[in-house]
Amino acid sequence: MMDRTGAKDAWRGHCRQVLTHPDEPSDPTPHPVTVRAMRSTAQRIQALHAEAKEFENEILALVRQQASSILESDRSPQADLGQLV
Repeated sequence: MMDRTGAKDAWRGHCRQVLTHPDEPSDPTPHPVTVRAMRSTAQRIQALHAEAKEFENEILALVRQQASSILESDRSPQADLGQLV
């Protein structure tokens, strides 16, 4: 298993390899299309992260709502859990 430093070094090496111009492997200048693709991917990741956070907040609100109704209920917890499933 690779340690954290080894994983970072491997990732950096991979990025260096991907970002180099295909016609000139010794040139460390990133190809413009690669830069655009990576920038677009990074923006999409940020948008998905924000969307996931919104969903997490919605789920937490629903769980809290259901938990309070279960706690306030006179019925057995198994009956309420059956309704949730």
